Amino acid sequence: RLPPPEIPEGPHTERALLDMAVAFGSKHGIHNAKGVMAMFRAVAAARTEREDNENEILRQSGTALRFGDVVQLEHHSTNRMITISKSQSIQRGGHLIDFDPLGGGEASVFEIQ
Repeated sequence: RLPPPEIPEGPHTERALLDMAVAFGSKHGIHNAKGVMAMFRAVAAARTEREDNENEILRQSGTALRFGDVVQLEHHSTNRMITISKSQSIQRGGHLIDFDPLGGGEASVFEIQ
């Protein structure tokens, strides 16, 4: 099992990502440069998305919710997303609530009605 690649903060050119990918591949004996480069692009994109999400949370902090707004709820103690489970609940027509350790998905998005 490989450790995730460590990519320094900040924007990177394709050439800089390629250099980091080649160094990572050499260090771990991986000769598939395209595959390693794809992994580095995905890690860099995930970091950018996480930073964008954090900035959006800060921007909207303190804003009142309105009808039609879409939210995700995070459980404060566990830092897991609150998710509606697809499993049957005990009550007919009800839903089970779960805590998703992977950051949620469509089942973690709620519309204010």
